Amino acid sequence: MDDSLALKKHELRKKLKKIRDLIPKCEARAKSLELTKTITGSEAYLRSESVMTYVSFGSEVQTLALIEQILTDKKNLFVPLCDVNLKVMFPVKISSIDQLELGNYGILEPKKELLKSGVLTIGDKTDIDLAIVPVLGFDKRGGRLGYGGGYYDRFLNGYTGLSVGIAFSECLVENVPAEKHDIKLGKIYYC
Repeated sequence: MDDSLALKKHELRKKLKKIRDLIPKCEARAKSLELTKTITGSEAYLRSESVMTYVSFGSEVQTLALIEQILTDKKNLFVPLCDVNLKVMFPVKISSIDQLELGNYGILEPKKELLKSGVLTIGDKTDIDLAIVPVLGFDKRGGRLGYGGGYYDRFLNGYTGLSVGIAFSECLVENVPAEKHDIKLGKIYYC
């Protein structure tokens, strides 16, 4: 990676994280619920049998209501499990929020003992029709700025379903600096 591009991305991440952190909690909650309605009302969601979504933390667009709606709609729900040693993300099928525990990055993820016992299983990205992706920054061409770990870019490489980012409008930028390995999203909803 070009050092100037890495620095540009790093500075943009810091700036956008500050902006997002300053959004009042009540406003973030209202926008998150609006984005949940937008997703669950979309044709792509209504046609999907299997949906993967991130489990929100910090000042991200909140996904708890979305997770509950996916379960209520009796769709197959997958959430990410990150292997920090391999730097990869696996989709794990869950049927309840109670099957989550605090993981390595302070993010709720599938309980490891439920995976070991076979109660939870790792799926394949080919099993997923719709992937909801966290967005720190974005542009109107599908460019996405994440946290820099590359987990979602690796996951989306070769993914054939629809990838949808959800973000706050305050995080819209003119142009997200991109490298060859950065994967554009199929759609980004924001408010």
